[in-house]
Amino acid sequence: MAQAFQSVQAIGALAAVQAGAGAQFAAVTASTRPAAPRQEARSDGGIFGAFDIFGMCTSGAAVKPAEAAAAQAKRSEQVLYLRLCLHSATNLASADVASLSDPYVDVKFQNKEHKTKVIDNSLNPVWEDLWETEFRDGSSNELLLTVYDKDTLSANDPLGNVTIKVPFEPSKVKREVLQLSNVPGGWFSKRPDSRLTILYQVTDSLQNQPDLVAMAQRARDADDMEPKTYNLSITVYKIHMLKKKPNVSGMVKVTLGSGPSAVTHNSTATAVDERSRTIRIGNRVQGWTPEPFLLEDKTIEDLMMLRLKVEGLLSHTAAEKLGEQVKASERVGEEIKKEKAEGKKDRQHKRHKRLLQRKKKRDVAELPVQSLGVWEESLDEFHDHITETKTPWAARALLHDIQHNQLTGEVFVQIDMWSPADEESHEPLDMETMEENKELRKSKGSHAGLGRGAPTTYYLYAYADFLPTVDEPIFGFGRRMDKHTACDPFVRLTVAGGGAKPQRVTSATVSDRQREVMWDVMTFTLPANAKRTRLLVELYDNDSVSLISLEELIGQVQLFNLPLNRRQWYHLYGGGLRAPRDDYALAMIKGGVQPASTYRGSLCLSIDQKRVPNKKGWPPLVTLAAHPLRLRVRLYRGLYLFDMRGTDLGDTEVTVLIQVAGCELHPTNPWGEPIDEDPRKVKEGDKGAVVRQVIPDKMLKQLPEGNPDILAFPGKVDQDGVLRLYPWNRTAKQMERDKKNKRVDKTALGVDTEQPTAWVERTTPVLRVLPDVKYAYVYIQEKGQEGKLPRIFGRLELIDAPTRNRDEEGPDGGEQASPQATKPGERRRPNPDWVKLHFDQSVVRLPEARYPSDFAGCLLGSAQFIPPPFVPKKRTTTSTVPSEAGAGGQKETRIDMPFGETQPPSSPP
Repeated sequence: MAQAFQSVQAIGALAAVQAGAGAQFAAVTASTRPAAPRQEARSDGGIFGAFDIFGMCTSGAAVKPAEAAAAQAKRSEQVLYLRLCLHSATNLASADVASLSDPYVDVKFQNKEHKTKVIDNSLNPVWEDLWETEFRDGSSNELLLTVYDKDTLSANDPLGNVTIKVPFEPSKVKREVLQLSNVPGGWFSKRPDSRLTILYQVTDSLQNQPDLVAMAQRARDADDMEPKTYNLSITVYKIHMLKKKPNVSGMVKVTLGSGPSAVTHNSTATAVDERSRTIRIGNRVQGWTPEPFLLEDKTIEDLMMLRLKVEGLLSHTAAEKLGEQVKASERVGEEIKKEKAEGKKDRQHKRHKRLLQRKKKRDVAELPVQSLGVWEESLDEFHDHITETKTPWAARALLHDIQHNQLTGEVFVQIDMWSPADEESHEPLDMETMEENKELRKSKGSHAGLGRGAPTTYYLYAYADFLPTVDEPIFGFGRRMDKHTACDPFVRLTVAGGGAKPQRVTSATVSDRQREVMWDVMTFTLPANAKRTRLLVELYDNDSVSLISLEELIGQVQLFNLPLNRRQWYHLYGGGLRAPRDDYALAMIKGGVQPASTYRGSLCLSIDQKRVPNKKGWPPLVTLAAHPLRLRVRLYRGLYLFDMRGTDLGDTEVTVLIQVAGCELHPTNPWGEPIDEDPRKVKEGDKGAVVRQVIPDKMLKQLPEGNPDILAFPGKVDQDGVLRLYPWNRTAKQMERDKKNKRVDKTALGVDTEQPTAWVERTTPVLRVLPDVKYAYVYIQEKGQEGKLPRIFGRLELIDAPTRNRDEEGPDGGEQASPQATKPGERRRPNPDWVKLHFDQSVVRLPEARYPSDFAGCLLGSAQFIPPPFVPKKRTTTSTVPSEAGAGGQKETRIDMPFGETQPPSSPP
């Protein structure tokens, strides 16, 4: 047994030497080492965890009462924290007779109580309330959530409750939609299917945690998006220490995970695992790029939880040399064993013994690896930047010493992220050139100086376009308001969270304007390096009359990452305009009911730290910021459309309409390009250039009014609920009229126009497409219901949608190039996807069912943006050719024709 103990001591000493010296980094090769398993306290007195040779000789059944009591006391002293986000509720009961309920949530947990704010007159409230409290073991871990209706003159009425058990251990963020119990029933209706949406997390620290409200919004926006597999590549260029020390070299440690112990990098691409390995490199290696991380089946919520950690380390040069000697000693020992096994003489025994003696004389503990500082950021930051710019994320990551709260150095890193199924890795950036030109940003990450320092003043620029028609004439009688004047918009900015002082700033109202609306600059302040600060930008229509203040919410945007010094477009969605169920329409705007069904305008925001009188690129007019593209949609068929299915008398004739935010159909010229009727064009001296200013009120009526239904697919739904499309190039109403007039030739198209086909593909003329449009909305309209709001809608994800303004400057300072035109057949066609069709709850009630759902069917199709047709510019060239009449020559004019044309058009483009 003594020999065994000496062997274990030798193993422990060798492991200590390797931990102190072998953890240093080679100059050429990056070494990988598995993370040490967490040692659990054993009840049988073992101290070596899974490798305890003494524990194997004793029985594990015997538990010492003193050790058990000590472990229980240590657990009872441990303090965790519960983070709870009460997001929203849907389909609550109406407890008031004359109006809807005024709901709020009462939370009870471990003798502590919390209440949310009251939402007046709503059955689908959105609270977005965040509560953080201590969580101790020993008390009850049940979380009781009760929804009440606030009453002034009587006791508050309960609308339902739910109880969940929270385990006493750190966990990731969980998002749950809970069904309420004890829901009261109406007098003449059954109990509604009331549900409560929450997010909660148990953590050991409240510092550097993700924003639960932001996670709720990101998860809501990506409900229809499937999890993807990503590759994450990190390139470390160099490390710079602010204070250099003699005989000390800098190193970098890269870690990926969801917590302090979650190490998630392997030497090869493997799935993320909390027991995976780390990789360290030395500062002498320039441009070190390990194998990419492999992130399998990750959602936006997962990316917000995963964090990339870059740690700067300091090591003494003597320790590095000692580590090399230890490695040499180990190598010699292996050679000796090999020679002994082969029966050879031990020629290197003396040398090996001398190295071992030298190793024992040195005290490795005096030369530890010290932490220089840490930089940390969540993966959604890189995902958003790379998705928007199509370029890697590059920065100078500032290392922060958390203990002393000071900056200690910086690491030059470049990060690329891509989904192998959809795209390839992006072209790397030239870090040296960016550093010389001072174009490399400084990133403080999520640690540095949280909320410290003097407050910073910011300036918000706001611009809107394509606002909906929300006003009607006071004395209607069939009258219609003037074009583009049926709205009186204003913007309200609310700052909350993250230690920021609550602020509310409201702009002036712009009267009678739906197009090209621009407000004065709004000012607000934030703490220095504030994290988890939310900016709520709400767009209202002012309906105030005299002393009565009335306002109608058009749409809203929540900002968690400030769009500093750049123009960012946000497309507003909500319920149907003038929908009969306005409570659901408002819940769709605020995110309580998803997805939203109706486009309500676009908002462009930009935030600067300096107020500039003439901001460059502002206002972002659609004629300058939008891209000239075409939309190609291919639809196959729909299933389970039982609400529209035909009867024995015949099938149900329907029309599938396609809409895209900010896109309208306008008259076109012979080249398929929209006829620009912009009255601001300068006729003389500027060759028709558009002036960068909003159109005056007196010229507003001259703007063209387009059709938002950019594509139409006639079809029919049979008795089985199957939707099939007709191969018609005209609408069903036009085809029916042509049939009566006997103008339809069934053989003209080579197909029978009476019978549906397997799939139908249609392409729009050239459209003006705004940046950051994600979906093409699909509406199914029954024949004879054209003047009413559609009851069924869905969303097709747009492929190859633009992400930047067309007139935005690129990294080189020049204007960003427009999408290049291609010839037919050069662009990859996307694979069709099944998309879910929803009932618009702002228009109709859900069908009666045991488990109500907004599922209305599914549709197979795809939508893709393609460049304009390949049309070379029309040019006239003059050349001189020999004349048959004499030695002189004659001038000949040649016209280069557009692609596909055989004769010159009547007028130039």
